[in-house]
This record gives sequence, C-alpha cells and structure tokens, in this order.
Amino acid sequence: MSLLKNFLSSKTKNEVYGDQEPQIGFQVNYNTLFGEISVKVLGAKQLPTSYGNTKPQGYLMKVTVFPQKEKFETKLVEQSWPTFDEEFKFKIQSQSSYTDCLKGKFISFTAYAILYGEHKTKNDEKTLISRLISFAGGNKGTDNRSRRSLRHSLNNRRTIGSVTYNLEMRNFNIKIGENVVSTPEIWRGLKEISGGVVNTQKDNKKGSVEVTMLYAVSEEGNKDLIEVSVSKLRCNVQTMEEHERLGGKLYLKISAFEMDDVIQKMKSDKFDPTISLKLEKTSAKLKVKVDEHSCNQLRILIKLMCTPLLGHKLELGKLEIDSKSPIWKEMMQSPMMPVTNVIHLK
Repeated sequence: MSLLKNFLSSKTKNEVYGDQEPQIGFQVNYNTLFGEISVKVLGAKQLPTSYGNTKPQGYLMKVTVFPQKEKFETKLVEQSWPTFDEEFKFKIQSQSSYTDCLKGKFISFTAYAILYGEHKTKNDEKTLISRLISFAGGNKGTDNRSRRSLRHSLNNRRTIGSVTYNLEMRNFNIKIGENVVSTPEIWRGLKEISGGVVNTQKDNKKGSVEVTMLYAVSEEGNKDLIEVSVSKLRCNVQTMEEHERLGGKLYLKISAFEMDDVIQKMKSDKFDPTISLKLEKTSAKLKVKVDEHSCNQLRILIKLMCTPLLGHKLELGKLEIDSKSPIWKEMMQSPMMPVTNVIHLK
C-alpha cells in the first residue's frame, strides 16, 4: 500500500506541476506626472496540464493592487504556456512626492486553472457553467483595461500559485517617454498557496459535513427510531485538490454500532471531489431501530471514503457521534424534532 501511495503521489505531482515551477511574466510602467501605474501581464510558463483526470479549460491571471485592493483579471487562455498581453491601469493614492508615493505598495499576481464542468464530455454541448466561463473569459467585446475581477465557479477554479512584486522607484530604470518610466520584463516563479474557500481552523483540514439527527419516539417505547443523515459536505480548495489527485470517486459511509457490533450501515451515491456538495435527501441517510434503554449505547460513525483508480479504498476523514456528543444530547432533549450541526472530519 505504501508503494502504491508513493506511486500515486509522485505521478500526480509531476502531472500537475511538471518538472519546473510555473512562472508568470509581467512589466510595470509608471507615469510620474499623473501618478498612474500600468501593469502588463505578458504570459506564463509551465502551468499544470491536468488535475487528476480533469484537464483545464484554460488559464487566467488575477492582478491585485495593495493596499487599495483593486482587482483585475485577464481573459481565459487555453495554452499551458499562455500569452496574455493585457494591460491594467490604476492610480497611486498618495499626497506625497512621486519618489515616496510608491512606498508600501505592491502587486499580487495569482494564476488560476479553470477546469471543465464536472459532467462535461467531449461530445456534450456546453453546460451552463462552461458557457458562463466562456462568456466571462472570452468575450471579445469586453474592455480588458477596465474589467474588474470576474467570478468563476469555485468548484471549477484551481489556484496554481501566486507571487508579489514591490513597487520601488529603483526598479523603474527604463525611460519610455515623457514622464513615463518602466521596469524590464520580469519573470517570477509562482509559489503554491491555498485559494478559494479556505477555513483556517486547524481541525477542519479534512473538511466538514452537515449532519441532521432525529429521535422518533414510539408509543410502546421499544420501537424508537434514530435517523442520521448528511446533507452537505464542505472542504477547502487544497483538500479538494488532494482528493482529485487520487483519481477516483468519493462517497460517504454511515455505520451504526451497538458496543462493537455493526447493526446497520449504508453508503451514499458516489460523487466527484468538490469544495461544496449538497446531497440528495435519501443519498446519505441511515435509520436505526432502538428502544429507550439501548439507544444510549448506540454509536454512529461517518466516514468520507475514496475509491482510487489503483489500490484499495482510502479513508479521507471520519467523525463519531455517541451519547456524549453535543448533537446527540440536543437530539434527546428534543424528540421528534430534527437537529442539525456542522461537524468537522478528523
């Protein structure tokens, strides 16, 4: 198994990032008379060509200017060595002389890969998501110079990496016109970062699930029912990318134990790695018959599992619910009423 994991890990890393780190090229002009900065995104090199079994539809760059946090995005380009040649302009907000007004200001460049929609095949017509992506990234009528940050679906967006560039007068060593100076063409390596939806809590690295529990009391007292269901799954982008690299489908497994014996279990429908998933009402639901005396001996185990292309099933995260858990106590205090909590996977 360890050999298999090493094989998958090394293969995936080479597939996604290649032998050399991705790079971005840019050039910055400064109009000292009007206090205007012009950022030209030239292109990029060695961008990832696959994420698991999914190929990128294209790539784009986000330019963010600090501290004013102005944001711009390039158009979507298909090639993994894309040429953008797009220029974005912004004003320097400062009352001081031009030699000092750049102090503390910098530009962040972030590269994204936009994947095809989850259910898209080569012979399929474009889905609504892919049409929106195409519209946002490839509309020739859009004014790229004034376009602000466009939003692609987080499920289809992957952060490749980011780099920052400090604005300092000494870097503007090329005079290209009256009151206009420029940096040379600059190429910088993109460093891997976490992107998209990120939860900074340490115990949430494996994601979280939205669990609903219901205690249905019978008149006889020996035919009670405990119902457990999972309605949502969430994780950050880094975790989703780790899931993608396994190259398989995910599913949830819910088991009920009395002492150490499994008395009931079920598996959800399989699904693709994602940041956020809303499950069908009956897809991940378990019903367990109990009586009023034995119900406190029950233990619920929920696992997030993966069936990779090669090897055995893998456990990606789990949680356990018993009579000491907050959701259990709340359920018992409110019989016949559904109780919902978001619980982190461990």
